[in-house]
Amino acid sequence: LDCYYTFATIDVISRNALEYNWGTQKNKYDVREFYLSWYPTFGEIRIGKQIIPLGMADGNNPTDNVNPYNYNYLFLSGVERKIGVSSLYSDIYWGDYQLKIILKLDNSKNIFPSEDEDSIFPNINIITSRQELEYGFSIKMMLSENDISFSYYRGKDYIPIIDNDNNFGYRKTHVLGLNTVGFMNQF
Repeated sequence: LDCYYTFATIDVISRNALEYNWGTQKNKYDVREFYLSWYPTFGEIRIGKQIIPLGMADGNNPTDNVNPYNYNYLFLSGVERKIGVSSLYSDIYWGDYQLKIILKLDNSKNIFPSEDEDSIFPNINIITSRQELEYGFSIKMMLSENDISFSYYRGKDYIPIIDNDNNFGYRKTHVLGLNTVGFMNQF
């Protein structure tokens, strides 16, 4: 169920899902996204639980690291696999340039399929740390007939790993990305 309401330059957007599991006879209601979007003259500012695309690829995109994945939906396309996160997001347009800014305080992790809805790591103590601000930006420009963007994202991994000190947890990560989209003749 997708709900949209617009007044003046503000949108209220809500995307929801209702699931029913025939095996367990349980249903689950999920608010996938719920955010306010404001459209000032310079672009867009969004705040709330949202799915934020970073990069230019439609399918698998190694530079799109803002939202964790729900692996129960591995075979769905694009944003349908992603989990919405509480964040502040802005698109700023300046001439031929587009600047994206992301601030995120939601340290959600990937969701893995399991038969009993428990953790995929039931007997392991995962080290969790306090919530930290994750952030990123992207700058996109037109060069000849090609779109080119550079992005940076600082956050935490969404899958726990064992580090060099044999601690099992989520490591901090820095991701640099370079994306390009263009045409060569008709290709």
